[in-house]
Amino acid sequence: MRRTDSTAIKLVSLVLVTTLVAGVQSAKAEFVFGTPTKFGPPVNSSYLETVDCLSADGLELYLDSRRPGGVGDYDLWVAK
Repeated sequence: MRRTDSTAIKLVSLVLVTTLVAGVQSAKAEFVFGTPTKFGPPVNSSYLETVDCLSADGLELYLDSRRPGGVGDYDLWVAK
C-alpha cells in the first residue's frame, strides 16, 4: 500500500467518524417506575424463568421459562 492510499483512508475514516459523532443525539427517557407487582399465575411460576422483553405497545411480555408444557429446555412464552 502506498503512503497516499494510507493517508486517504485515514482522512475518509476521520470524516466518517466526525459525521457520525456530530449526528448523534442523546436519548432522554421520561418515565416513572411504579411499585413492582407480581403478575401471579399463569405469568409467574415456580420454575426458572427470565423476562426477555416487553412489546413496544406494552401489551405483551416475552419470557423464557423451563416450565412444563414447552417443547425444549427453555421455551419462549408470551403473556398478553
